[in-house]
Amino acid sequence: MATIAWSYAAARHLNISLEVLFHPAGYEGDAEALVENFSTGHYLGVPLLQLYGLTVEPHRAEEEGVDPYPHIAELAQRRIAGR
Repeated sequence: MATIAWSYAAARHLNISLEVLFHPAGYEGDAEALVENFSTGHYLGVPLLQLYGLTVEPHRAEEEGVDPYPHIAELAQRRIAGR
């Protein structure tokens, strides 16, 4: 589930539509449900990304003073880039 949440965050960053990300040929027939969930702010997999220190769930972001998911923490971005 975390990989789906990560993919959504990357797609948002790259301006890739949900319909392209969650294409009908994938996700074992759940593509339409994923499009609907993510487009309405029902982000599955985000608690795992938060646990890994990669993002913060929207309802906690303000109290922590950071940008909420789908923003991925700068530290995570640096780790991925190898910096």
